[in-house]
Amino acid sequence: MAPVYLAAKYHADHSNRERVEQVSSAFEACGIATVCVQRDFERWGETAFPAHELMRIAFEAIADSSAVVIEFTEKGVGLGIEAGYAAARGVPVFVLHQPTADVSVTLQGIATGVFEYSDAGSLAKAIRSIAETLSDGQA
Repeated sequence: MAPVYLAAKYHADHSNRERVEQVSSAFEACGIATVCVQRDFERWGETAFPAHELMRIAFEAIADSSAVVIEFTEKGVGLGIEAGYAAARGVPVFVLHQPTADVSVTLQGIATGVFEYSDAGSLAKAIRSIAETLSDGQA
C-alpha cells in the first residue's frame, strides 16, 4: 500500500510536532507508512522551499498516496487546499480532529470519513478504522 499523506496546520515553530508524530506512530502501528511535508521534506525546518516548489512537492506526494489524512484540530488554508486537491484527484480524504475543532461542512462533504479523537486510545481506534477502510478497498 502506498503511504498515507498526513497534513497538519503549519507552524514555523513546529508547535504541533508532537501531534503529527503521534498520528504517524498510530499509523505505523497499523503497518501504514505516512508522508508529511513538514517532517519528510522540510525536516522540521532544516530545509525551506519557495511556495510554488512546496506546493509541487505536496501535490506530487498526494498523487502518490493511498489516502490523505487531514489532522484538523487547527484550521489552516493549506489543509483545505490539500484536501480539495486530493478529492479532485480521487484520493480518499479522512479527517482527524480533537473535540474542540470546528470541521466545516464542506470538508465533511469531501471526506471519506471524519473521526474525532481525544486521547491516544481514541486516536488508535480512529486510525484502525481508516486502515480497515483502505484495506477493504471501501475508500
